[in-house]
Amino acid sequence: MTPGRLCILIFLGATIAACASGPKLARVEVPAVSPTLARVYFYRTMRLASTMQPPIALNGQEVGTCKPGGVFFWDVAPGTLQATVGAAADYGRTFTLAAGEEKYLRCSIAIDSLAPHGLLQVVAPEEAHEEMHDLAFTGRTARQPQ
Repeated sequence: MTPGRLCILIFLGATIAACASGPKLARVEVPAVSPTLARVYFYRTMRLASTMQPPIALNGQEVGTCKPGGVFFWDVAPGTLQATVGAAADYGRTFTLAAGEEKYLRCSIAIDSLAPHGLLQVVAPEEAHEEMHDLAFTGRTARQPQ
């Protein structure tokens, strides 16, 4: 095997290993959000920079990781929330949620002249459901149907 082919195989192996694993969201029984809480979904469809998986935080508390091909949710008390990805709070989102409300945030990695950094984008529910359908559920709060 030539060194070039070996490098390609190593790169492909690292890229595949870096992607989220778990059951597809479509096959997971996600409980309804409690009427006294709100829910935030985080997901990442983009495979670019797959080895970069920065932490995601809500109001400063780490709640998960921005994994390529992954989706998870976090239930919170209603109110104003600040979501950030990685150390770059400048690229976060601040929003308000009412009891029973859900918000969908797509995580991505931007590569600019300074350095790669995570981004969060608010997505409409219909678009988010379509994009999340085949992603791997990486959360801890849902259960799979028997």
